Amino acid sequence: FEIYNDVGLVKNRDRSVYFIHDKGIRFNFINNFLEVYFPLHSNNGWEIAGPHYEEKIRFVLTTNFKDIFGYLKRGRM
Repeated sequence: FEIYNDVGLVKNRDRSVYFIHDKGIRFNFINNFLEVYFPLHSNNGWEIAGPHYEEKIRFVLTTNFKDIFGYLKRGRM
């Protein structure tokens, strides 16, 4: 697992620039192919304590079979 921290600036038309951030835990079940992100804190406060936390959990699933096959062929699982 890894801890992540994202920061950025957002600018929309007719609005001033504002700072955004979020922090959480990332689980790499298969690095670069299956990753799950659990947010802990953001501009909205403690995400884990908020309603509908399960809707804020994100994942990455790579479906590029050429990359997956090359990864398996190198024996890096």
